[in-house]
Amino acid sequence: MEQDPAIRSFTVGINDQGKRIDRILRNLLPQYPLSSIYRMIRKGSITLNQRKVAPTHRVSEGDVLSIPSTLGTKELPHSEHRSFSALPILYEDEDFLVLDKPKGMTVHGEPSLLKPVLHYLHDKIPSSLTYTPGPLHRLDRNTTGILVFGKSLKGARLFSSALQTGLVQKYYVSILTGILHEPARWEHPLTRDSRHRKTVLGTDSAWEKKFGITEVFPLAQSTLLPSGTTLVILRILTGKTHQIRAQASFEGHPLLGDTKYGGQRFGGEYFLHAHRLILPGRLTVQAPLPKKFAATLRTLFGEGPFFFDGVTL
Repeated sequence: MEQDPAIRSFTVGINDQGKRIDRILRNLLPQYPLSSIYRMIRKGSITLNQRKVAPTHRVSEGDVLSIPSTLGTKELPHSEHRSFSALPILYEDEDFLVLDKPKGMTVHGEPSLLKPVLHYLHDKIPSSLTYTPGPLHRLDRNTTGILVFGKSLKGARLFSSALQTGLVQKYYVSILTGILHEPARWEHPLTRDSRHRKTVLGTDSAWEKKFGITEVFPLAQSTLLPSGTTLVILRILTGKTHQIRAQASFEGHPLLGDTKYGGQRFGGEYFLHAHRLILPGRLTVQAPLPKKFAATLRTLFGEGPFFFDGVTL
């Protein structure tokens, strides 16, 4: 049957399964208040499978939602121009796409990984009226390494729940100023200084207690620089903005080259690499050190090898 040009039809996908009509329409028609959406559903201007339904009706995969074209529905994600030739993919399954994020790339904004990810996934995942693939955690612009994107609503919910309950294990590699010989556990109340765009020490009053917790494991020490340096593995138990950079500074061991947090200048950059991520039962991923980081590591600490928890850098 020929499509009525006055009607725009949307097919419900697996990632929309079980969602309420009103929730779907709020995503497709963000310019309309909920009261207007309810009125259009009641009048039958918007139908499901060509029938009137209640706003709270939950959809099933394969249902067809019909909306008047004049309402101006939001454009759903589509193929975007690829910003570089190939995504740095470390792992992929039906729920997750894991990338090795380069230095200088952001998760959102420009230059962003999101557009090429949406381009890559365009023909790989079921279309959805409500779910858009996206990053499931954050990495700063100049932090490299493991970044997990959700390919399905199921994967996104699983990962988010595991983050909230502390099941996701995230390990970073960095070079700190000064000499550390023993493992340490850093705990600080953290808050953001929006004016200077930094993370600073907060108060530890009960209502404001937002602690950052990081475990630190020294792997090697060097005295080639006057202040000395230590190669470390860091495991973050919380996920605050600039957590590792700020806590290292508070402890008197800022990241080498991290001048924003008091580190001595070193070639115009610091090294912080998301090296390993474990989601028990689903993911165990490791990202190799970037070439420049690996070269700096060998210069300061020798050829190694450097081991941590059975893994070699």
